[in-house]
Amino acid sequence: MTNESRRKVKSKTSPPTYVFSDDELDSSDEEDEDEEALLEAMSKNPKDRIKRLLSEVGIHDEILDQQEKLLVQEKESNQELKKLLKLEKEKMRSLTKNLLKIRRLLVVSRSQLMLFKVNMISC
Repeated sequence: MTNESRRKVKSKTSPPTYVFSDDELDSSDEEDEDEEALLEAMSKNPKDRIKRLLSEVGIHDEILDQQEKLLVQEKESNQELKKLLKLEKEKMRSLTKNLLKIRRLLVVSRSQLMLFKVNMISC
């Protein structure tokens, strides 16, 4: 082969345009046949397809069951944490009340001590 035969020749012609007749445009019968052939080819073994779909449904059911169990566990855990938080808040209130009582006692004790010192000095 020579180099000339290997070269590609660029044509300056435009791509061909297609003209359809009305008969060719009304080929819905052919399209229907093609669709039927496609559906027939897809459903040659419907039992296998149904088994596969049922298997997928089973897998999704298992996933949903697991998620439901996790959700129930999470809800129970959340309820327990709420109970613990309530107990902690009650403890905090109790400790706050005790602290206020102690502060009042300290204030009273300091004032009594001041009075005692004043009395001691005046004596």
